[in-house]
Amino acid sequence: MTKLNKTLAALSAAALLTASANAIVIDISSAGDSGLAFGGDSTVSFFSNVDGHVFEVNDSDGAVGDAKGLFGSIGGIWTIDPWTGNTTTLSGGPGSFTIWDENSETLTADLDLSMIGTVLSGGVMNGASNLSNFAYAGTNEDLMWLASSGVATLSLSFELAQGPSDLSIDYLAENSIESTFSGDVAATHTVPEGGTTAALMGFGLFAIAAYSRKRSFRSKRAS
Repeated sequence: MTKLNKTLAALSAAALLTASANAIVIDISSAGDSGLAFGGDSTVSFFSNVDGHVFEVNDSDGAVGDAKGLFGSIGGIWTIDPWTGNTTTLSGGPGSFTIWDENSETLTADLDLSMIGTVLSGGVMNGASNLSNFAYAGTNEDLMWLASSGVATLSLSFELAQGPSDLSIDYLAENSIESTFSGDVAATHTVPEGGTTAALMGFGLFAIAAYSRKRSFRSKRAS
């Protein structure tokens, strides 16, 4: 994971990690030739590799760690809503989120990605408590823990291999682009009070926008 993606992932996952120490965090990334696709018509979706996998689990922290090495899929199409800056909402869905365990049992959940933001040559996609309606009948302890949480948050980061160094929402909405991605699935059994998670998630995207504006201002002063 690049330094930029680490920064983006840290911002987008901060809500869940701040909300409770009793959390499970599953680290994922695109698997092989799979990835994230911007359709050039304001749509966003995911595509799989030849094995039908969209992502692989790189690590798992907070339970026993037996989700590491598993594969999964993300299905659905989202639309980038009208924008005025470096962050905006996503509409569409719900999509689907799937992880296959070592015995080919399947964990499934509904996925409602609701926010997208850009900074430098990359960006984030997330939304507070965007995974829900879990179903799992297998014996993998990490997946049992995740399913029993009821809700979780998927936060994704991406960085374009080619494209502008100061990426904009306009560019993502108007161009056909494929990109790898990385991210975290975070869940906790402790529910924060007063919409804390949503507020912190919003703050993460606000921070991205503020960072972008600050960088743009510095660039203008240097020119």
